[in-house]
Amino acid sequence: MDTERNIRDTRRARLAGNHVGAVDYDALRRLSDNVCYLCNKYVIEEDESFDHVHPISKGGPHSNENLKLAHRKCNTKKGQKLVTQLTWVVKW
Repeated sequence: MDTERNIRDTRRARLAGNHVGAVDYDALRRLSDNVCYLCNKYVIEEDESFDHVHPISKGGPHSNENLKLAHRKCNTKKGQKLVTQLTWVVKW
């Protein structure tokens, strides 16, 4: 799954002319303690998604620095917006 996800997102970023860096999904899971950065709740593997904090469609890179673990539902709800544009995100 991670390989397919990386190939798809790498292609999207390159087509958009954005930077593509190394991505380590296991490291991203460990760094987040499997907690969604948008709602601050635990993410089970079947419900995981990786959000481009700065969306590829807005010039964001596909790299570890721009990816955060999120629930699929939270990531879909965020869409192509920046986190600063959201009113429902848990503020720590």
